Amino acid sequence: MKKIKIGRWIVLAIVLFVSYKVFFASFGVPDTIVLHEGDTFQSFLEPLSSWDRLRTKIASKISDVDVSKIGVGTYNFTGTYKPQTYLDAIVAGPTQKFVRYTVLEGRSIYD
Repeated sequence: MKKIKIGRWIVLAIVLFVSYKVFFASFGVPDTIVLHEGDTFQSFLEPLSSWDRLRTKIASKISDVDVSKIGVGTYNFTGTYKPQTYLDAIVAGPTQKFVRYTVLEGRSIYD
């Protein structure tokens, strides 16, 4: 009877460890990924290691994130990401670049 209880604890510990490694461990992402017309979700997975690629695919299937409507543009990433936060950053869309332009007093935008 004690062997069964110890075996259950070992199985539970293994399940918890694997689920932590799959869903909660962070991984590094390249600083910038440029998505061109015709590129797919696979373009975001290419720079990742095979383990992180698998984890991100599993997270996309479980969370029902619609990765088919990914916008074209430049995606900027900083730091490390968990699979779900990486997917959220992808779905949020590309980074918008704005240019600040000041029109001096007494001048027009055509000057």
